[in-house]
Amino acid sequence: MFNSPVGNSRSRRLLPALLATLLLALVGSAVGAGVANAPPPAPAGGNLAGDQQKFLQLAETGVQNINRYWFNSRTDWYNDRLAKGQDGKAPIWTTVHLFSALNGIAHAAPTAANKRAVEWFADRAFREYLDPQVGHIRHTRRHIGGFDPSTRETKGPRAHAFFDDNGWLGLAFLEAYQITRVRRYLTYADDAFQFIAQAGWANGAGGGVWWDTSHASRSSESIASGTALAALLYQTTGRKSYLQTAQRYISWADSHIWDARSGLYMRDVDSPILMGYVQSPMIVGFESLCQTTKNDTLCDKAEQLGDDALSQFTGTLHHGPQYDAVYLHWMLNLYAQDHDPRWYSLAAANAQRALANAQNKQGLFLKAWDGTRAPDAPTDSLKIDAATVSVFAWLAAATPPSPSASGNPSGGVSG
Repeated sequence: MFNSPVGNSRSRRLLPALLATLLLALVGSAVGAGVANAPPPAPAGGNLAGDQQKFLQLAETGVQNINRYWFNSRTDWYNDRLAKGQDGKAPIWTTVHLFSALNGIAHAAPTAANKRAVEWFADRAFREYLDPQVGHIRHTRRHIGGFDPSTRETKGPRAHAFFDDNGWLGLAFLEAYQITRVRRYLTYADDAFQFIAQAGWANGAGGGVWWDTSHASRSSESIASGTALAALLYQTTGRKSYLQTAQRYISWADSHIWDARSGLYMRDVDSPILMGYVQSPMIVGFESLCQTTKNDTLCDKAEQLGDDALSQFTGTLHHGPQYDAVYLHWMLNLYAQDHDPRWYSLAAANAQRALANAQNKQGLFLKAWDGTRAPDAPTDSLKIDAATVSVFAWLAAATPPSPSASGNPSGGVSG
């Protein structure tokens, strides 16, 4: 029975020599100052075929470190922070990055052990976060039920839950299903979808999806993650209600938060802020619906959105690891569909930045990828480390571009 922290390796220590070797192998010329205002260059030098294994080693070591430093045997879950006395359980927005890393590792190396790690985490996350009473439907006695980041002691009809959390977690459950083919994870993904679709739509406020159950604002994060989840569930099951919801979200987003000047989606109807991790899930939705509906204009829309996102955010990302990791995860998904080497190079260049700048002497990635303090998180936060590890994992799962595709006959990442 698999009943220990993911990877079953809390006792393992980081091997400094291994990490030093990997660092030298992976940190290349793409980290130069010129990358900030231009698309990332194609990987240069080295051996592209060997990069997957290097990134996989980094991801596996990263998960081992997470289990060692953040897993709390008293609570049987992860702490949100490293600091002594900070034993609070990590919420969804923290642990979903670890979930993503485990999914990426199992996708890259689909061994029985890696699949068991995904299953352990998925089952434990479901038990930890499910709240059957959250998501009250107004003027009824109905509660949709969804995933709530708070502790079990504060769950219930008045719990404070987030619709974008359910989108990100639902996507992770769906990936877990695709990796393991365990049917209950598809059900868990649907649970997250139903919470967003039934309790999240902003009736009476002009439409859109609320950010949270207190209806503080409407959120492009909720729309974007919900669109990707709905589209991928439709691609997986063929159920028309998923398609209808995805189309509804896209139609609303195009009418209310589309910024024609940048070609990107804004944060919400009242905020013109542009965020990368909103654009790439929308790209996933377009690509998926293009395949299922045979509407090629949606593929064109996905490509254009990718081009405009690269133009806006450039090759050097600065939003913060917990946000930029989500952006890169789904840009690598686009790369798997269109094989455009720019998307692989975008992820690889930022992984190189993290290796060069974000790691401490314990091997934990607790800084932003330029070496400054990571935003919107304590300096010992699990989500910063796990987000960075997830980028390594999904690069390990991506087939590197061929030398001819990258325009570089030698291929690889310089050493």
